Amino acid sequence: MPAQRRYLKSKVEITAAMLDRLLHRATVVGIDGPSYRLRSHQSTSDKLRKAVNARVS
Repeated sequence: MPAQRRYLKSKVEITAAMLDRLLHRATVVGIDGPSYRLRSHQSTSDKLRKAVNARVS
């Protein structure tokens, strides 16, 4: 078990170091609003939700 913890800890440390190197001189911009990638999924789920609610009512 301790070996697994060390491996996970080292993975986290490596990831943090990589991000630190990538973002050292970068400007991080936070974007709020609806996701462009999930646009079609959202419309599909809205249609399904309306269909299910129409059957229940």
